[in-house]
Formats: sequence, C-alpha cells, structure tokens
Amino acid sequence: MAGELRGLRLLSYICCLALVLMISGCKKDETPTDPQLGSLREEIDQIASEYVRVGAVFGIIDKQQNRLVFSYGTKATNSSESPDANTVFEIGSITKTFTCILLADMYLKGDFSDDTVGHYLPADSVTMPSRDGVEIRLIHLATHSSGIPRTPEDAGYPFPPGYHPSDPYAVYTTAHIYDCLTNYCELEFTPSTSWLYSNTGMGLAGHVVGLVDGTSYETVLTREIAVILFNSRVNESVYVIGERVLKAIEKYP
Repeated sequence: MAGELRGLRLLSYICCLALVLMISGCKKDETPTDPQLGSLREEIDQIASEYVRVGAVFGIIDKQQNRLVFSYGTKATNSSESPDANTVFEIGSITKTFTCILLADMYLKGDFSDDTVGHYLPADSVTMPSRDGVEIRLIHLATHSSGIPRTPEDAGYPFPPGYHPSDPYAVYTTAHIYDCLTNYCELEFTPSTSWLYSNTGMGLAGHVVGLVDGTSYETVLTREIAVILFNSRVNESVYVIGERVLKAIEKYP
C-alpha cells in the first residue's frame, strides 16, 4: 500500500510530459483571458507569480503541436538551479486521476468479476468496514463516496514509527492500512449517500488495481499510462485514454 500512496514520486519524471495544459484547445493561440495581458507568456507569468512558491514548470502543447515549456523559481529552497522539462516533481493527488483511469480501463477489459472491494482483499488479513449493510464498491472509492475517513489519522489510527507530517504516507505499509480498516475505521456515512475526500480510499483503490493485475499499482501505471504517453504523440494518447474513461462511465451500472 505504501507504493500506491507514495509511488508516483518515482514515476513523475515520465508523467510530467503527459500532464499538459490544453489551453489552446479552449481558445485561440496566444489569446490571454485577461485583456490587459498581451501574450501567452504574460498570462503564464501572472499565474506563476500568484501560485509558485519555490519552483514550477508549465508544459503546453498548442494547436500546431509545438511543445512550450515555461520555467519558474528554483529546484529547491536551498538551490539556485532552475527547474526544466526533466525536473522531477512530486505530483501528489494527480495520482488519483491515474488510479481512476486504470480502474475504468480494467473494468472495460472485464478484469473485475465483482465490484465489491472486499472481494479482492485477503480475508485472513483485513475486514472491510460497512454501514447499514452496504458494502464498499470500487465506484465508491473512485468517487470519494465510500465514507472512509480522509486519512488513517482521521480514523483514529496511531501514527506508525517514523511518521512525519512533511511526508505523511511514506511509512504506512499494507499491514498498517489493513489494520486501520479492520480495527479502527468507522465509515462517516453509508456508502454512496454522501461525499468525503479520502486519500485512504483512493490509495486502497490503487492497491486493488495491483492485486487484480497480479503485479503492483506502479507496474500497471507504468504499463498502461506512462509508457503509452511517453512512446506516442502526447495529444493523441491523451484522447485515447480519455475515451477509455468515457466508455467505462457509459457502461458502468
């Protein structure tokens, strides 16, 4: 589970090329939203001045398929080196988008014989929480409607040895999460009746992806998304992956 919760750090150098701002698809090239801005560069400069605290890289593909890279700040607070297109960033909750794409794609391929989460977890190691007789399904994890608290801490689970708030999921293992779900986790509401952002729930979804594939979340992510994006034209492969998600949404009951 620790790999699902933090493993994207290892893959972010691949995925950063795929995380593009499709600005030109929504408006004419070089046309800023604010009439006071005269160019795309000025618009990006304004965004960067407002939000960038240490360093950032903006990647844009325009309608002519030109790849534009804008760099701001430094690679670290103790560095004077500027980031570039190959700089590794921790991409945080962007991981969740990839997780749901993988779930949707596996659903379309018929990889799931059952859509209840507990069906795929080892019965001798973990008991999934439920409420009012309603079991948690994969769709609940993907849509943050499972009722699982946001973090293990929110479920009352004690911090594992070595825990540090600057990297809060680094020391959690599969055993920790299984213990949390079995012995600590009380759902905030009956699944599907409300919404609550849950890092634990989405990490569990990534864990299930790896279990069903017989490998790991990182392996599936690399094979099904990162390699596809890295080895083909980014704009075309983004639409291909997007079509997978739309098909799954249309098909899912």
